[in-house]
Amino acid sequence: MHPVPFSKENALTSGYEDDPVSGHTLGTFPGYPLIPPGLDENGYIARQLDFSHIDEIAGWLWLAGWPYSIRPLHRQKTMQREVLITDSPQLHLVWRRSVIFVKPLPLFVLDHAFFENRISNSDSGLPPKVYDATLGFLLSYVKLIQCEADLKIAIDLGLFPSTCHITWKMWSLFAREVRDNVLELGLEGRWRYGELQSLRINSVYRLRHLTLKRLLPWDKTYKTALHDYFGWLLVVFVYLTVVLTSMQVVLATSAQPVTLDFQRTSFRFSVFCLVACAAALFGIGFASGAYFLWRLSENYRREMDSRRRREEYRKGSRP
Repeated sequence: MHPVPFSKENALTSGYEDDPVSGHTLGTFPGYPLIPPGLDENGYIARQLDFSHIDEIAGWLWLAGWPYSIRPLHRQKTMQREVLITDSPQLHLVWRRSVIFVKPLPLFVLDHAFFENRISNSDSGLPPKVYDATLGFLLSYVKLIQCEADLKIAIDLGLFPSTCHITWKMWSLFAREVRDNVLELGLEGRWRYGELQSLRINSVYRLRHLTLKRLLPWDKTYKTALHDYFGWLLVVFVYLTVVLTSMQVVLATSAQPVTLDFQRTSFRFSVFCLVACAAALFGIGFASGAYFLWRLSENYRREMDSRRRREEYRKGSRP
């Protein structure tokens, strides 16, 4: 039996509610979800908390995000990111361009009795990783909602179940217990990291499995494919057009029946365009490469520091 990360007094909901019409108890599953065909309750719980798709490349996720880095919701807004709701666990806290996906909290993870009897109970029939995934999932929300403004944003977005009427005091007590009882250094897999960049995740997946398939699903329109995979070709094409046009001017100046001064001016301007284009390409390439290497080294440094602290945690020493 694993410990529940929050107390019964500070639980945000109770699953044993009565039907206001008939007065009879509705059941023991908080939220009373419509279980998809072919699944039982354990299968539904496992699907809601299944982060195994990203866990299989957890050792390479330092290339896609920094350890334990999750910005609160108000910070996401100031970065002009649109917070989109997703029911897919593998998309939780994955960002793409100006969008970040967040999975709403299922009602059953907020119910103390249900958490204790089903998620924490080793004999409930749930996969062992469900408990650890739930801890990481709850801790991610503690980081997403750090002030009253964050709570208001979360409620407006529908990140809490509709039956929960959460106040800032209720959330503060709940979040404090989760933060005190769930240690970051004890988390494994996907939860060693926070926000993840989707393009890097797909790139790591392709390199790891030597495939063209993507781990994360996106819209498969021609516009999206051209933007993601061939957008950089447009930039190269523009620069090459400038270069070729300049070269054409250089070659044509000597054959034009114009004055010598005009030919010299055209020649010098064409050479200037070639040099400027080459300098721009070199500057952009150098700056992009330097920034990429800096981000890569910073990610690697943080990953090594995170691994060192986790190793100290496992040995029982203070991080």
